[in-house]
This record gives sequence, structure tokens and C-alpha cells, in this order.
Amino acid sequence: MEEQAKTYPDIAFVEELKDSITSFKKLVRARKFRDSYFTLLQDLASGRKSLEDHLEFLQTTLEDTWDRDIRDEIQDQIIKVTEAKRDQDRKIIDSQIAFYQKDNTTKSLNAGMDLVRKQLLKPEIQRDNTLRTAYEQQLTTLQKERLEIDVEDKSNWMVMEMVSTERTNPSLWKLAVFSGFRDKAGTDAPVNIGGIRYNSEREYWQTTLNNYIQSNFANEYAKENKNEASLMWNKLGLLPDTYLKNLVTKNNLLRTNPELQPFQTVISSAIQDAITNALDLKSRDITAKYYLDKPDIATTSSYEQAKQELENLKILFGADYSLSPEIQKVETKLLAKKVQQVEAITADITKWMNEFYKEQGRFPTSDEISNYIKTQAKTVITEIEPEELKAKRPEEMVEEELITKPALEEKKTELEKEVEEAKKKVEEAKKAKEEEPKVEKPKVEEPKVEEPKVEEPKVEKPTLPTYTGPSIVDYLKSAGQASSFASRKRLAVQQGIVRTAAEYVGSAVQNTALLKKVRGF
Repeated sequence: MEEQAKTYPDIAFVEELKDSITSFKKLVRARKFRDSYFTLLQDLASGRKSLEDHLEFLQTTLEDTWDRDIRDEIQDQIIKVTEAKRDQDRKIIDSQIAFYQKDNTTKSLNAGMDLVRKQLLKPEIQRDNTLRTAYEQQLTTLQKERLEIDVEDKSNWMVMEMVSTERTNPSLWKLAVFSGFRDKAGTDAPVNIGGIRYNSEREYWQTTLNNYIQSNFANEYAKENKNEASLMWNKLGLLPDTYLKNLVTKNNLLRTNPELQPFQTVISSAIQDAITNALDLKSRDITAKYYLDKPDIATTSSYEQAKQELENLKILFGADYSLSPEIQKVETKLLAKKVQQVEAITADITKWMNEFYKEQGRFPTSDEISNYIKTQAKTVITEIEPEELKAKRPEEMVEEELITKPALEEKKTELEKEVEEAKKKVEEAKKAKEEEPKVEKPKVEEPKVEEPKVEEPKVEKPTLPTYTGPSIVDYLKSAGQASSFASRKRLAVQQGIVRTAAEYVGSAVQNTALLKKVRGF
């Protein structure tokens, strides 16, 4: 300052002095910056400061510094710290992505994909081809893994639904769910499920649906319908028509489903099994309802009702009606029952004609027979008392055998005596040339139900039928013998029709054979 105040100052000295002062101030500022910066670096190394703190310090110092050299140095440091921070942030994000990928849940994989997408949006990533490609590949991997987890989650959901929710037809529910998953599945990314690679999630669900139809559907569908039918049968004692109609509706939906057309062989097998089981139970229903297993119980009206039920089943099931062997047996039993009814009516008419002959001395005319059929002919086969249908204890059967058998032997002896007396009367009638045969003939007609190997005396007119009827029950009754099912069972064993009582079921064939046997044919 003093030098400048002189009249002739030393300009060179003044300038040099100014430069020295400027340099000293610069050194002071630089030293101050370096001291502060050194302290920051120590805190950074010890973990007390972060890269964010480092960068903030440099940016603040840059704003307060006018020295070009220091500014340049600070700006260089800012660039280096920014790159270091970017690398650090990327490593943190990469670590988070790796964690989410390892967690391998839908939620974690979605979070990982969000981080990768944010990374791809950063300019520095876009400029770096290597980093961009790496993140794009990582995103594809995460998407693939999420698809595989989605498939597993859907499969687990199906299992939980099967356990927690009761359904009448789980097999049909599975078909619908598999089809729904397939329709909503993507086609742009391959998946690896159970060690098998599929071109897309849709291909996996289509393959799963096909395998289920081919392997398990038929058995499951048939089993479900069988269980449902059995449950109704056990609960109600019959199979409701509503069940049969619902079954036909379900079967028709399966047959007409366009997606199931390639699997019609399997579908047909499932439908046939379900229908066969239903008709088998229905045949038991009809058999029990109309006493088709009880030879002596049935009515004409019952026959018509049973026949109508079978016709309704034919209409409902169409060609599938013939799938059940049991329902065919019902038709056979029903036909046999009709034959029994006709035989019973025939026997009733024959009996009436014999009684008419005894009273009138002649056989009825065709008009009289027709009138009797219309007004009085039997239309009901002999009804069995409910007590006779009950199973008897062994001791009761033995007691009945001991009581009944001697009585039958005694009755047989009495009948043989009556037959011999009838023969003598016939011989006497022939010798005396009796003029009024109508009185004598009823006497000869009485022993119409003789024991085996005893021929009936034939003194009636040539047109009088010697065959008194095809009913074993009526025959035994007319002979004064017990005609119950249990009695006929024992008689069938005695006559050699069957080996054991259990073999006798009262069929038309057995009854006919028994009747011939006791008549001595």
C-alpha cells in the first residue's frame, strides 16, 4: 500500500506483491478445502458418512468456491463420486433383485421385475449396451419363473378347493377349471414345469387337460355318479327320476362339447359306466316295487305300470337303454310274470268250467265263458301274507318239517283211498248204464288233483279237459296241501326238482316242473 502511495511507485514490485498475496490466499483456500475434504474422507472410510454425504459436500463446496483450479478439482471429484454412487446403487438393486428371485414367490418375483424395469428406464443403463442386455435377460428370467410359480399356485388352489368344497361331480369341475386356465394363459414365454419344458403356459394347461381326460376322467365321472346314485338309493330306497334326467342332461353336454370330440372313446366309456350303474339300480327298484322276484305276488295293473316305467326309461335313455344287462333281466321277469297271470286266469276259468259242469251237467257256451271272463274271472294272482315272506329261524323250519311231513303222508293215503273208491263207482256206473250221467260225473270229478303216479279216472265227456290248470299253487290248494312258498320249497327238494331249498326261487320253469312231478308226468 505504501509503495502505491509514492509519487513514482515500483509498479513491478507492486504487481509481484499482488500476485504473491493472491497465491497465498489461494493456498490458504486450498488448504482449508483439503482439510475439510480430508475429514470427510475419514468419516467416509469409517462409515460415518455415505457417498450421498460425499457428493453433497462436493456440490456445496463447489457453489461456495470461485477459485477455478479448486472448482475444477471439485468437479472431477463429483464425477468420480457420482459414478461410485451409481455403481453402489446398482449393486444394491441387483442384490434386492437376487433376493426376490431366490424367494421365488409371486409377490417377490413381481417386485423384482418392477426393479428391473426401473433400471432399464435409466439413461445410463440405456447408454450401456452390456448393462441393458443383462437387465433385459434378467427380466425374461423373472417372467418365466413367475409363470411357473403361477402354475404351481393354480394347481395348489385346485387341491385346496377339492378338499374344502363338496361337489356332486368334481370331474366336470376339473374339466371347466383346466379349460379356463388354458384360455387365460399366455403364449409368449416358455415354462419349465416338473422338469418338462413347454413352449408356453397355454401349452402346459392344454397338455394337462388332455392327460386328465385320457387317464382319469372316465373312472372319476363314473365313480361320482355311482356314489351319488347309491347314496340316494340307500337314503330313499329308490332312484328318483330327477336323478336320471340330470344324468342324461350331463351326458348330453359331454357328448356335444366340441372340445371333447377328440376324446369321444373315453367320454363314451364314462357315460356308459354311469348309465349302466343307474339302470342297474333302477332295475332293483322296479323289481322290488312290483314283486318281480316273488312268483306269487303281482297284479295285472302292476304289470302295466312296470311296463310303462320301462317304456319311459327307453324314451329317456334312447339307445343307451340296452347297456344294462340287469334292466334286460327285468323285462324277462316281467314277461314271466305276465305268463303267470295268464296261467292263473286260465286255471280260474278251468275251475269255473268244472264247477259249471257239475251244476249244469254241461259245459258253458262261448258266450257264457266270455261273460265270465269279463265279469268274474280272476285278475289277481294269489297274494302271499306278509308273514310268509319273513325269514324263519332254523328251529321253526325243523318244527314245521316234523309237523307237516307226517300230515302230508296221511293226506296222501286218504287221497289214494278216495281214488280207489272213485274207480269202483265208475265201473259200477258203466255196468248199470246209468241214465243221468250229470249226477254221477261230479262225483267222479272230485279227485281232480291226485297224487303222483295215480291216474285220474276219465268219465267226463270227451270235451272235458283232463288238465286242470298250470298253477302249482291252485293244484296244492285243491289237494288240501300247503301252498306257501316255504312249503313248495320243501316239496321241490322232495321231488328232486332242486338239490337244496336255497336253489328254489319259484320261477315259472321250476313251478311247471314241480307240477308235472306231483302229477306223475
